[in-house]
Amino acid sequence: AQEYHDKLAGEKQNWRQSYQNQLGAALESQRGALYRQFNRLIRFRVDQERGGRLANLEQVQDLLKELEGISRSMAGVLRAQTEAAHINQALLAMRQVVDQGVDQHPVDLELVTLQRLTRDAAEASRSGTGHDYQASVAALASVQDQVADEGIQTLPALRNRFRLVREQIRRTALVPEDGGMLSHTLSMALSKLMFKKQGLVGGEDTEAILARTEYYLDQGDLDSATRELNQLTGWSKQVSRDWLEAARQHLGLKQALQVVETELMMNQLALP
Repeated sequence: AQEYHDKLAGEKQNWRQSYQNQLGAALESQRGALYRQFNRLIRFRVDQERGGRLANLEQVQDLLKELEGISRSMAGVLRAQTEAAHINQALLAMRQVVDQGVDQHPVDLELVTLQRLTRDAAEASRSGTGHDYQASVAALASVQDQVADEGIQTLPALRNRFRLVREQIRRTALVPEDGGMLSHTLSMALSKLMFKKQGLVGGEDTEAILARTEYYLDQGDLDSATRELNQLTGWSKQVSRDWLEAARQHLGLKQALQVVETELMMNQLALP
């Protein structure tokens, strides 16, 4: 566990350094653009007044106003770039926990950080000094408090848990909805004689549904796996209920992160 946390800390540090380098390069680029534009303005004014002196105080004031406008514009661009870099860093940290962790992991700190950054960016956009992140704010607000506090089951954890659930479902597959203890005992005994299907097989029987669910999980397609398992009925559906809820929570959080990622990309494309 310590080795995993050390590795996670190292990767986060590498990401942080990478984005700091990108931000520094962006700042240097904008600084150069501002300098070049200033020089062009000066040359233009000098050319206009060639053969005489630079007109009068009003012309100087006009020039200063132009430069102030350029400065404000560049400051807004730099602020938006810094904003996007921070949101992207927080998004990567959240995805690291959700996608690559092996156990259920609390995401309250990462979620609070991402919510704060997108909320601040949305507030700035309303005052005309930033890009809009309203969709991200709404998507993150929809994440259940239980998920933030208790954590999210990662895809590897859901795969491992499904293997246990699958065996429990097989043992109850032949139990009718109103079956008693005897029905459960007979179903458990007969389950040992049932042929275990594998892969993307056809059919609507329990074994076929379980086989397709496992296939989609192995392919990393949690959405399709959840749809398959949700087709179960009776006792099998009851046994799968907790796993389905954990899978839906995972998918809900991933969907919220996808909204943030999409809005972030669109805002970055809108930068000059």
